[in-house]
Amino acid sequence: EATLDLAERRRIRSAIRELQRQELERDEEALASKRFRPERGSHQQDDKENWPRSRRLEEEQQEALAALSRQLEAITDVEELTKLV
Repeated sequence: EATLDLAERRRIRSAIRELQRQELERDEEALASKRFRPERGSHQQDDKENWPRSRRLEEEQQEALAALSRQLEAITDVEELTKLV
């Protein structure tokens, strides 16, 4: 629900940012765990060939996440943030 209390709005926004930060950290941890999986025999050559492409995609995803994070932090409307959650 929307509230007129500014302190409560700040707490809500802060809680939303914290949840988003935690979600980004979980996503980064998941990506990191995928990066360090052991190689599997015949797929090793395929991985080497696809590495530059996957690296580029990963960098693009990180940039997109950073942009999304900046957009979310710029939103000051509690109702809009609540809809996003």
